[in-house]
Amino acid sequence: MPDDANGWTEDASADTAESGADFSAVRKNAKLILNANLTLETQDFDKASADIEKMAADAGGYLESSSLSGDAGSRHASYVLRIPQEKFEVFYEQLGSSVHVVYSSRSSEDVTEQYTDIETRLATLTTKHERLLALVRPAGRPEHALADCEYEIDSLTGSKRHYDDLVGFSTFYVDLEEVQTLTATPAGSGFGAQLTQAAKTGTRGLVDAVRALIVGAV
Repeated sequence: MPDDANGWTEDASADTAESGADFSAVRKNAKLILNANLTLETQDFDKASADIEKMAADAGGYLESSSLSGDAGSRHASYVLRIPQEKFEVFYEQLGSSVHVVYSSRSSEDVTEQYTDIETRLATLTTKHERLLALVRPAGRPEHALADCEYEIDSLTGSKRHYDDLVGFSTFYVDLEEVQTLTATPAGSGFGAQLTQAAKTGTRGLVDAVRALIVGAV
């Protein structure tokens, strides 16, 4: 899912402490739709998938949809998770710390103007509806203008409810891959980080890292 050009994005290689800014002050007075995309890897697929769903539930969110493909050892799962907006930052960090992250990004879309326009139009139509009712009732006959007004009110109310849902619950698009060896990330460029990564991926990876150091020294 592409990031919104007018919002903010973050790559998995960025320093969380620097880029994971708190946007709560901005959100307080704005209607923002928050989205996140993450590609994750795991060597324990069953545990990772269970942990992801549990974290979503613990955050007060829910699983909107999921899919599973592949055979044991190379399974792939896709999740669409809805998380309360106020828990966005916490959940984003939890995913990054509990499962190996290959790629992550996030974006926001400001719909304050559209939302305010809907509210203004609803207020105007509600007033119009009351006036039309006052005119129609004494006559005792249906009025097309009243029906049209009610149709517009229903349509705008539906749009407002849709925005409320998107703003109230951020959307996480998560891909989980089952792998034998975890992919090294850009943060693992130093030797110490390589050893840590090698330890995660097994003894063979550790041996290769040590061998590389010896060859470099020679």
